[in-house]
Amino acid sequence: MVYVFFLPPVWAILIIRDRNQGVFAKLIAFSMIIMLFLCIIGAIPASATFRDALQSMLEQPNLQSIPDGGPSIIEASTSAATSTLPTMAIPESDINSTCTIVWAEYQLDDLGGKSRATVWEEIVMARVNGSGMAAREFYDSVVERNPVLVTDGYEFKKGKTYLLPTCQ
Repeated sequence: MVYVFFLPPVWAILIIRDRNQGVFAKLIAFSMIIMLFLCIIGAIPASATFRDALQSMLEQPNLQSIPDGGPSIIEASTSAATSTLPTMAIPESDINSTCTIVWAEYQLDDLGGKSRATVWEEIVMARVNGSGMAAREFYDSVVERNPVLVTDGYEFKKGKTYLLPTCQ
């Protein structure tokens, strides 16, 4: 497979060094070498992205890093094996909820220019800790309760009042 990438430049060098080749063949060979260098130069800025994507694909999941209290693969398989009656799946967030989510008005200038993800990470995630609300649920719910976000390009604007969740 690697040979496919090396054959055209080798062919181009052989054509350029051959005195019996015509001008047209040498022109094609030179253009192939120039294109190769341009492709290499163009790939350099994106190399970090390719390296990160390749690394994440080859990464093995670390099963030892399951947080305390979180479900594990062993617990899930043993509980499924011991259960003989059909059971209804209840989300863990419903079982372990320690607070109720209330949507309250929030008007501070620190929201200006922030996306839903930034607001979730900087403000909301700490306020709803223990409720079981996930980021995706917040993204959908905040748009339902604040339709002006759609017209503002899903970006919070300075000086506007928004409904944001909090634990109660």
